[in-house]
Order: sequence, then C-alpha cells, then structure tokens
Amino acid sequence: MTTSDVKNKPYHYLIVFDNTTNSEVMRRMVGQTARPDVAVAHNVYGAGLAGFQANLDLPTAILRSGDRLSLVSRYTDDQAGNGNGTDYWFGGLQIDQGNHGYLDVVQVQNGKLHVAGWHATNQAVGRDHHVLILFDASQGREIARLNATAAARPDIAKIYPMISNAATAGFTADFALTPAMATDNLQVISRYSSDADANSDYVDFWSTPRRLTTDLSNQGWLDDVSIRDGQLHITGWHATNLALGRRYHTIIILNANTGKEIVRQTTDQLVKRTDLVRAFPNVLTAQQSGINVTMQLKPGMADQPIQIISRYSTTADANSDYVDYWFNPQYLVKDAGNYANLDGFGIRDSKIYASGWHASDRSLGRPYHYIIVFDATPGINRELMRFDVTKQEVSRPDVAQAYPQLLTAQNAGFNISFANDPNFTNGHQLQIVSRWTDDPAGNGNAVDYWFKPRLIEL
Repeated sequence: MTTSDVKNKPYHYLIVFDNTTNSEVMRRMVGQTARPDVAVAHNVYGAGLAGFQANLDLPTAILRSGDRLSLVSRYTDDQAGNGNGTDYWFGGLQIDQGNHGYLDVVQVQNGKLHVAGWHATNQAVGRDHHVLILFDASQGREIARLNATAAARPDIAKIYPMISNAATAGFTADFALTPAMATDNLQVISRYSSDADANSDYVDFWSTPRRLTTDLSNQGWLDDVSIRDGQLHITGWHATNLALGRRYHTIIILNANTGKEIVRQTTDQLVKRTDLVRAFPNVLTAQQSGINVTMQLKPGMADQPIQIISRYSTTADANSDYVDYWFNPQYLVKDAGNYANLDGFGIRDSKIYASGWHASDRSLGRPYHYIIVFDATPGINRELMRFDVTKQEVSRPDVAQAYPQLLTAQNAGFNISFANDPNFTNGHQLQIVSRWTDDPAGNGNAVDYWFKPRLIEL
C-alpha cells in the first residue's frame, strides 16, 4: 500500500477479515520490505519500504468454513494495530475448499503392491492421521489399510497455493499382495482423520477404480526332470498373475495312473527368472516364477508315470486357495525292468556263499539293499537269514555297460557268505532273494528278485 497518509504511522499490520461473519479473524504486525520498484511507480511517502511478506496461520475453522475473506493492510500509530489507522482492503481471499488428489502409481514392486500419489485439501487441517485404504471395488470391501508415508510435493503446492497441506500432500505405501488383486478392480482411499483408527471425523479421496492386469493366463514349462545323486531334480517355471498374493510355491508329485500323491515340497522363497520378464511382460510375477527343487526319491516314482503339479497358494499346507499348473505325465526312467544274475552260489571252506547283481531302476526311492536266504524246500518255505548289503556298494561296471539305460546298474553287485550248518542245509533247496526296499529293516515297500532255488548237497 502506498499513500502519504502513512506518515507518523510506524506500525504495519496485516489483518484477515471474515466478510461472512463480519468479524476479524487474525492480525499480524509485519516489518518493512524494500520495494524500489514501487518507489519508482509511486512518488509518495514510504513507497520504497512499502512491501510486506508474512505467513498467516489461519484457524482450522476458517480453513474449513469456506467463508469470504479479505486481506487488510493497515498502517497505524497504535502498537496494537488499532488507533488512528490507514487501511487498504485487497480483493477477496479465496480459500480453496476443494478435495484434490491423484493416484500416480499402482504397481507390483519388490513383492508388494506399491502405491503413490497425492491428496491436497484444507479439510485435512486438524485431521493429523493420514491413512491409505486399499478397497476392492469389485467386491465392495476393504482389503487393507496402512499409515501413509508422507512425501514432499512442491509441484502440487504450485498448483494449489491456497491449500495448507499441498506441499506435503504426497503419499506412498506398500501393501501385502492378495489373490483378489489379480482379478478385481482396486481403489485407493486417501483419508485424513482426527482419530488414530481413522474410522470417524475424516475426509476421503477415492481414486478411480483400476485393474492391475487383465492377463489371467496360466502357463508353465519343465526345463529338466532328472535324477542326480540319488535325488529328483526339477527345474522349470510357472508364470501367472493368479499367483499374486499366493506366496507359497509347492511342487506336488502324483502317480499319473492312480492320481495318488507321492510327495510334495513347499517353499516361500521364489526362484528368480529374469528371462521370463521379457517373455511375459504382462505377468506381474514373472520374475519370481522359476522352479528349482531337489526332492527325495520315493517308492513308485520309477514304477509308473508321474505327474508334476506346480501350485501357488495362500497357505503353507497348500490345500486351499490355490492355482495349479499340471505338467504332462512322464516316466522318470527309460527302463522299469527288473534284472539280476546269481554269478556264484555254493559251499566253500565250510561256508555258503552267494554273489551276483540286481539292477532295477524301480529301486529308486528304495535305498536299502538286502539279501535274504530262503529255504524253499517243500514243506518248509521259510526265511533263514538276511543280510544288509546296502553299504557294500559292490561296483559292477560290466552290468553298467550291459544295461546303460539303467541309473542303478553301476552299484548293483552283492557278495555274502555265512557258516554252513549241515543240519539245516544238507539236502535243502536254498533260494537267494535280492531286495531293494524303503525300510531300513528290509521289509516295507520293496522290489524283489527271486533267484532259482539251489539244492545243497554235501
């Protein structure tokens, strides 16, 4: 304000006046600010120091009310801002009563649903708790809520200079993934509330509903299924947006003929496959869709075809809320035959000995090798004794050469001997049984080879 009437009026006040209620809202004394440009334009007393600058903290009720306000500049001889004054009434102050916001980012990032945006409104004044609510617009229900992480937004402050929280209107949050995020429309509600639980006295901004993805394909591939070092090794991938929120990945092995489950293995440590990101750019979980497991061999895996299932589930037991990919049935081994030979069986140095080999890939998952001596004499038919030859590991390179398709041929040999008791053996027909089993005691689920009985005569 420039006028010669301000001479001898050293106190300069800014006053905010409520025209709606016809009452003063607040006043503040301000210092002198040099304005040489004003002095050039107006040849009056004090023009060179006519500038002013102040931050006026308006009461919460005024910011929310929407009343018509005016700014008054007053020079006065009264230190309290009354007395003999000279006023200048500026045009009306328009306090923005809008509720503005925008959701800039909604994306899966580092295994979370990352959201970012801004919410600027004077209605937030006095409502100091900022909460973000993830809302399922398809089902009409809240999924989750988190306290917002504030972010500076100087760009919003430039657009909305009359909103008190515009400069700090930014927000970010990272929500845990849920299965509904793959199929439903989602909204983010930005809420300012005076209550910590954010369930009363609040102002909301609702983002436009949007889908994270429309790609609900379910695809998979097995790169390798093989037996290494006596274990089943499986690599491949299973890529689908339906895996969102299903953090547990389970590989299940079935008997393809009977449909009976043989074994399963579950992990929440997903395997990275950056190559699949390029192959399936619309699958949000593609980078963590790899399969790389080593499983214990079980009886029956080599007897009949197996079926491998890749399952994503919300629970560690993988028995509910899941999505599956069923790979084609396949045989683990090329040859499921049962081969053996008794190289030697007789009496030597008062001992009965037996040597030979027993090779069958059906023994996979049956790691215990027993030789059973059976009395096959008519009317007797009973086991005499058994020997655990598991740790013998008699190498038989000749068998491996003869049966190159068998994974178990190399260590198929056995060699036993035991004291001969003529009272129990002379004139008896003894039979050697080679058994591979899953039971350390030599019983259980077994693959047997019964050699022809031999008559023992002294």
